Amino acid sequence: MGAIERFTEAAHRLGIEPKVRRFPEGTKTAVDAAQAIGCDVAQIVKSLIFMADERPVIAFTSGANRVDPSKLAKVAGASE
Repeated sequence: MGAIERFTEAAHRLGIEPKVRRFPEGTKTAVDAAQAIGCDVAQIVKSLIFMADERPVIAFTSGANRVDPSKLAKVAGASE
């Protein structure tokens, strides 16, 4: 079972009916995703994974924003 199928199955268990759209040209950036579906980049949510004290930390932000790694480390309780 692929990632999309696992996601869809997990969503269904939570009572959520997701609308999954696949793009053969790929959407590697928030700008790519916004162009593919015809919306503003600020309407896209991007997920970024950072390592903080050897632990993965995921940050969700608007496609128009940037994440400050130092601030994220502080919020995640990481030592500097």
